Amino acid sequence: MLRGFIIVLLLLSGCELFSQTADAPASLKDRVISYEEIKNRFEFMPQVRSGGLSGEPLQKRNFLLSVISEKLWAEEAKRLGIDTTENFKRAYIPLMRSFYRDMLFKEEIESKVDITELDYIRAFQKAKTNLSLNFLFSSDSAEIHNLHRALASGIQFDSLFASRPEAELQLEPVVIEYGKADEQAEQVFYSLINPGDFSKPYKDKGNWYIFYLRERTEKNLSGEDREKINSFIKTLLHDRQVEKLYSAFYRKFFGDKKVETDGTLFWELAEKTEILLKGKRDSSKAGRKLTVEDVYSLRSGFSREKLNMPFILIDEKPLPFGDFLDQLGFETVLFDSLSPRSIAAGLNRSVRLIIEYELLFREAQRRNLMAYEEDLRQLKIWEEYYLAYFAKEVYTDSVSVTEQEAFELYNKQLAAGEGIVKVNIAEVLTDSLSVVEQILNSLANKEDIRMLAKRHTMRDSLRERGGVWGLTPLSHLGELSGIILGLKQGEVFGPVRTSEGYHIIKLLDRVEEKAEINAFDKVKENYVEQARFEKFKDLINRRTAEIAIENELNADFAKVVNAPLNFNNMVVFKLLGFGGKVLAFPATMPHTEWYEIWEKKKKELP
Repeated sequence: MLRGFIIVLLLLSGCELFSQTADAPASLKDRVISYEEIKNRFEFMPQVRSGGLSGEPLQKRNFLLSVISEKLWAEEAKRLGIDTTENFKRAYIPLMRSFYRDMLFKEEIESKVDITELDYIRAFQKAKTNLSLNFLFSSDSAEIHNLHRALASGIQFDSLFASRPEAELQLEPVVIEYGKADEQAEQVFYSLINPGDFSKPYKDKGNWYIFYLRERTEKNLSGEDREKINSFIKTLLHDRQVEKLYSAFYRKFFGDKKVETDGTLFWELAEKTEILLKGKRDSSKAGRKLTVEDVYSLRSGFSREKLNMPFILIDEKPLPFGDFLDQLGFETVLFDSLSPRSIAAGLNRSVRLIIEYELLFREAQRRNLMAYEEDLRQLKIWEEYYLAYFAKEVYTDSVSVTEQEAFELYNKQLAAGEGIVKVNIAEVLTDSLSVVEQILNSLANKEDIRMLAKRHTMRDSLRERGGVWGLTPLSHLGELSGIILGLKQGEVFGPVRTSEGYHIIKLLDRVEEKAEINAFDKVKENYVEQARFEKFKDLINRRTAEIAIENELNADFAKVVNAPLNFNNMVVFKLLGFGGKVLAFPATMPHTEWYEIWEKKKKELP
């Protein structure tokens, strides 16, 4: 069964996601976990089933436990100083910069959109009317003006039209629908009131036109049609005003700015990029794109001294080369070819974009745009998500197991008639949210995930196999294991964000390979990994319960279990002002096993 996705693109300005009216279902000693955050994250991102029917009490309770766990580990991260580490900064700071740019966009552009009732009335009159036009065409200004003078003197349009080559391309008049053409051209079209009216010469992309009105036809609109047109008009008028305001702001803001970069570092980066991409031996479009992993690889090829060198020379505070590379990892960098010239051109485009982004971010910082609380709350969620993620990584690195521990686990499973759980998944791994959107749309249209993996996955070793892993111990799948445990065979889930990128996965098969007598040496490697996996889970569960005690966790599950949360299975993207998009909220990794340990520890408190 394919789990259906709803894909929604939202410019979340003016959309009140965080009204602070409901009571908080959980609190720590220094903060609350709001009902609004739980509701938004539950409804705006896909959820893993927790048993029973989707949306039932167990689903809601386990989701709250998982979010609480994330918040607790964010507190642990602060204690560990994770917010000062390079890994955290590399993941979070480019995202933070994009949110600040979005706030500046709202301040400078969105807040200035002003559509009057008269604008709507005029637009509706145009939208309910189709125009049938013919046109005269010439690339020669003198010729088109001579034709216009002839029409103005009384010569019939058809007598001129019939003898011209463009008539062969207009056997039927061209039908104009409102909103389908450039706004300036539309003003010319709709200025023609009566059949037989013709326009003044109109220039577009170096060519000249005279438009001639054959007929105006009013649409016969039902109530539903009117609703659709009103919705279309609202979006169109908004987008056109935004475009005008953006163009005016862009010219004013960037018009007098000149920023230089360190040419030596740029050409060294271009050379290393060429070597890296040619080393992939992949001539496809995917082979001409820099992935997040590629950027990390390039970064590791530069000394710390070079990473700290000024690269983008802005005023008295240049952007270090390492910070530039961190931002480059968030951008789509695609080259026309792998020639040195093409690679330099592609990198130069990215440098220019990042310079613009940096200037916009600094302007937002300068203005101290703290009024956009919705953005700040969303950003806080992402910050805590990354803090929790990297805090757990610290504990991951601390876990080790001996062969004796693996042997004891083997004997335990042998005695219980149990074994290693193995799963087979098909996976698409990408670092691009645009690709994520394409994949989700394709899955909704019943495309096979394996074909999509062949086109899109970054995991080179699995591309030809359609992203199919083959039977793999669940413990080898790390942070994805909790997601996979909640899937039924044939279900698809994603996107899930990890350090590798965005994963979309389909569970193909699940088996349990029971332990066999005198077979430890044959399966030792699997049991070492399984023992490590279980030891890590136990450590994380116990530490989560301890952090909950340390931070005086209080939770009222009824406020979520009894709440009207909808299981939408929706993927919502937040479109960012000045370009880019992110997931509206991070996917919540299932984590509930710590709860019973916490309950027991509470009872032991004096």
